[in-house]
Amino acid sequence: MRGGTVLDSGASPPSAPGGTRTAAHGIWERTGDQTFRERFHSFSFDAEGQHVSTAEVTFERSLIQGNHAEPDEIIGTGTGKLFTPTGDVIGEACVKDRGRRDAFEE
Repeated sequence: MRGGTVLDSGASPPSAPGGTRTAAHGIWERTGDQTFRERFHSFSFDAEGQHVSTAEVTFERSLIQGNHAEPDEIIGTGTGKLFTPTGDVIGEACVKDRGRRDAFEE
């Protein structure tokens, strides 16, 4: 979003059976002509509503300019960390993603 904020409503698996994950929120900044980085957090709760973990994801992303036939693409690599409610790291992973800008067909 404009102004350097991130909002993600994607659904990842909950960390506990019957649990839920919040939308993620965070920040982003431009790091080059066609590159930027972002960091966002989401929170998971168990079936009783107790906070069970916090996820933090940091991405380095690149914009690949499309042409009239192909839309722009964004590719990214990064790291994901999972924390207990007290801040202890309980998991880490490398993450990759790829996306295209949505556009109406002409």
